[in-house]
Amino acid sequence: MKPDFLTIAVDFDGTIIGPHQYPEAKTANPFAIECLKVLSRCPRVKLILWSCRDKDSDLTAYNNMINWLDEHNIHFDAINDNLEEHKKHGFKCRKVFANIYIDDLSNESFGSKNKIIDYWCQLWNRIYNDRSLNQWVDEMIRLI
Repeated sequence: MKPDFLTIAVDFDGTIIGPHQYPEAKTANPFAIECLKVLSRCPRVKLILWSCRDKDSDLTAYNNMINWLDEHNIHFDAINDNLEEHKKHGFKCRKVFANIYIDDLSNESFGSKNKIIDYWCQLWNRIYNDRSLNQWVDEMIRLI
């Protein structure tokens, strides 16, 4: 049975914010904030923040990330963890389960700063209103 929601895992450094900002978090990639806000308001989309910044390895960098996200009103359903819905079905491993992974270091998809910016811009153009957001979610769910 296909899920009735789409799970998207999003990296932080270089993907949501621009490159070379560790351990701080300063400037967002264009359209990243806008896309994430729209996606987080959609009940059929679950967002996972999937970052190397974690509490155990660098609490300062982790807190900088969380504070930056709070300041920009960006909500995630899970941080560096699987969704509760997925854990109920056995996804309890360290690697998060998602239908879509957005990461600047994905060589096939992006591979450069300009390509991740282009991705956010294209995604924004697809989802900027509720009608096109729902169409995009429907399309993505059909593909999984």
